[in-house]
Amino acid sequence: MVKWSRIKTLLILSLLFLYVNNVSARSAESISAVKYVLCSDHNVIERSFGTSLEIYTGVNKLQWEFNENLVATDGAFAYIVSGDEVFAKQKLHTYKVPCDKFFIEFEDGLDLPVGKTYRAVIPAGVLYRNGDPATANEEAAVEIRVCDTFDRADDKYFDLYNNNFSTAQSFLFKFYLYVWAFDDAEMSLLRNGIEIMRFTAKEKFGDFDLGYVEGTFGKELNFEKDMCFSFVLSKGSVHSEREDIVNKEVRKDFVGKYHSTFAPIEYESCSVAGASALTVLDDVNVTYTTPVQLAPNARLQLVDADGNVLKEATAVLSYNDKAYSVEADFAGFPLNDSDSYTLCIPEATVVGSGSDITVNQRTLVPIKGGVVSVECANRKQPLVSLCGSTLSISNASVGDRIVVYDAAGIIILRTTVKATDMQLPLPQRSHGVYIVKLNGTAYKVK
Repeated sequence: MVKWSRIKTLLILSLLFLYVNNVSARSAESISAVKYVLCSDHNVIERSFGTSLEIYTGVNKLQWEFNENLVATDGAFAYIVSGDEVFAKQKLHTYKVPCDKFFIEFEDGLDLPVGKTYRAVIPAGVLYRNGDPATANEEAAVEIRVCDTFDRADDKYFDLYNNNFSTAQSFLFKFYLYVWAFDDAEMSLLRNGIEIMRFTAKEKFGDFDLGYVEGTFGKELNFEKDMCFSFVLSKGSVHSEREDIVNKEVRKDFVGKYHSTFAPIEYESCSVAGASALTVLDDVNVTYTTPVQLAPNARLQLVDADGNVLKEATAVLSYNDKAYSVEADFAGFPLNDSDSYTLCIPEATVVGSGSDITVNQRTLVPIKGGVVSVECANRKQPLVSLCGSTLSISNASVGDRIVVYDAAGIIILRTTVKATDMQLPLPQRSHGVYIVKLNGTAYKVK
């Protein structure tokens, strides 16, 4: 009997010990947030506990979520801080009592300075378990980075007629947030790395158009087979809900898949081709008979015999008498009688106005001297010289057209290149200066 009494006493003491320990453990327990939700006018961002937020908007609402219902103490506040600086202090709100969600709101939105990192904090001990005031929350803090720029979405969100890259009327970039285009926003089209066109860029909204920016061409464009193209939206073209948070430069490179290639654009005449020895270079006029437009920032160049660019002049396009005229003013640039010069029309200075994306090749027009020493970008520049009444041509491509004019502009010979290096006897009736037009490029020889 004594033994049984002792066992009962030991059992009671053991249960009492377990109860005390359990109460102590519960009293020491703290409660952690499990998720954060940030809301702006048009975007909602959710993050789990232990992660940070990168935002590109203002803050309208910030919510902390817990895995159980809690009660807030009187005067419970949350803070947004950066270092020792407090940017916001707001009373905590909830949807009911008790509740597992607590939030702060900014009726007019809070635009935190960009490029900084902040902490949004509910201090420890301001929330407690319903019916158990001794069990309170630990500090619930989320790191918020307010970015000054944002990037595009993944490649799968680019669109050019379902990534056909053959023919299209517009092109879309997509972002992961709502964006708005600035009034002067433009999208560029590059061919072989050279900018050839620009289009107005506009935001596009609809049921499934979140974050789209569209460049509309105004016509169908055919992207030449096997040619490299790029669409580029410059940095700062569009913004988020805040105009001080803008896009990074975004770019899409692709290879054209149209069913054919296109012939280059050739000029019809050039005002300095065949001109007498010049002491200065003023206005230059290059004429095209096919409809063309100028590429952005188009310029003509004056080049010396070593290939150095001596001067650039802005190109201006005009139309008259069924011809398109590209003009550039070199403002009386002095020319040395003993030196040779070349007018350079860089590649893709002019672009076809039709649906086919055609451009001019790099073109060189001699201004003085008998031999052009500047090399073409894609092949060696043909060398043209005169010895007596025999015309010598080297580095030419078989099949290129040759037209020879006398000093009066009369055609005295028309043929094609039969060999890379060839000799052509000229009619005896013509003497002095000749203009040799080889596949669209004019050379003056004497």
